[in-house]
Amino acid sequence: MKRLTDFLNQCKPKYWTMVLTAFITVPTLSGCGESDASPEPFINSLSKVPFVALYDFKIDSEDSQKETVYYDGQGRERIECQMPMIGDCAVILDLKNQTTDVLLESQKSFSHFANLKKRHIPLLDNSQAATFKAKSLGKRMIGTDNCQGWYFVNRYGNTEEVWISQQHHMPVSYEYKDLEGHTRTEHLISYQGNNPVPSLFGVPSDFKLIEE
Repeated sequence: MKRLTDFLNQCKPKYWTMVLTAFITVPTLSGCGESDASPEPFINSLSKVPFVALYDFKIDSEDSQKETVYYDGQGRERIECQMPMIGDCAVILDLKNQTTDVLLESQKSFSHFANLKKRHIPLLDNSQAATFKAKSLGKRMIGTDNCQGWYFVNRYGNTEEVWISQQHHMPVSYEYKDLEGHTRTEHLISYQGNNPVPSLFGVPSDFKLIEE
């Protein structure tokens, strides 16, 4: 994680929430230009039941990291990870209200964004596949999950391959590659079909808002 650590060392604390949001919700920090692209499907588009999942993710040649994803089955998602120079942190995405909250645990502070930072892991079913001109990769077992694979190229020429669990309707494996050679991979480590505690999707009362 040396490259990311060097970058964060140059950032003032008030910018860390922006960096964190970018790191978790888009494939790379290099700026692939996806923000102005047409909307793409993401994790909440197929998942209809609550769950807790642990993923291993890796960006380029950096060390792999762990992130825990909590989903309440009603459009709210919490992503937790540990970042260098920041420590424990979380991003809360609220599909219904179209908002994003970024929490820095060590500072007991948060930033609020009045727009949804969509988690860039596509989920495709047959109807979405036609819209995004995705190619079916067929089905295969990944661990204990029977998965459907999809491959597509976005308008920038970046490629994405995702394998969706047919049992849980969520990504089990994901790989992104851009034309500059940057990559992001994610692999499901564990899954539990549990109801996350509702308080996970709110900002603690003792956290201070970081003003823009």
